[in-house]
Amino acid sequence: MQISTITKDNIHKLSSLLSASYGEPIEIQDELDYFPKETIYWYVAFQEETPLGFIRHFKIGESTKHQLELYALDLATKKRLLLYFLKQVRVSVLSSIRLYVKKEQYAFVDFLETLDFEMQEEYLELAYKNLIVLTRHKGKTRLAENTAQEVLAIQTILYENFGLISINRIKQQIKEQIISVIENKDGNIVGVCLFGAQEKEKEIIQIAVQSKHRQQGYGTVLLSHTMGLLQEKNSEMTFFLRVKTKNKVAIQMYKSIGFEKIGTEQWFVKKLN
Repeated sequence: MQISTITKDNIHKLSSLLSASYGEPIEIQDELDYFPKETIYWYVAFQEETPLGFIRHFKIGESTKHQLELYALDLATKKRLLLYFLKQVRVSVLSSIRLYVKKEQYAFVDFLETLDFEMQEEYLELAYKNLIVLTRHKGKTRLAENTAQEVLAIQTILYENFGLISINRIKQQIKEQIISVIENKDGNIVGVCLFGAQEKEKEIIQIAVQSKHRQQGYGTVLLSHTMGLLQEKNSEMTFFLRVKTKNKVAIQMYKSIGFEKIGTEQWFVKKLN
């Protein structure tokens, strides 16, 4: 087995692995466009000319924390890739790394603990597979627009909920049409929903509502109407998301819309300095 970085010569070979990891066909160029070149690094494991797995990491917002994405056809390759990455990583650049693992992957969880990864949070995986029926409600949900005022409003809401995110990143997400907003009756943006670029099984990544407008139903409407808008483009689209197991309010909200539990994931973190 050989592990190497992604190059122009071998990147086209990843198409099948990416499609397997996402569960639907993936275009390599879409991946390159989605992840800015300066924030992501890929390593691939090959057996002769056949790719067996990949690991990549990318920045979380503007911090020195990075998230890992690891996919392999077997456990041995997954372990080799992670060990290779840990040897290559520059501690001066990264303060910590995190990785989502399905709870039932006991052998890999045990392996992470031998490498000083610590389980920091547990998430429920929820999925929605039915057709969305839109209802009338206060507020207007739509895809975000690239205006200075709107970008600033989105950044303010995301910062309040998740920490700093760059203006350029928000503009890129708007360009890719993977971010929606909800306005109140005065036309002010009070909520933001960020979702993945998948064509069939869409991941709901983040939902944020301005603090003074919480507990008023905006989050429920923003999510359900965003899903409805996306299903208008593809009636067969389904949705999934992750939520902390201790976030009972959010879980209840998701279940009220029609999401159902499909699994449990654990978030492992390793500090590098």
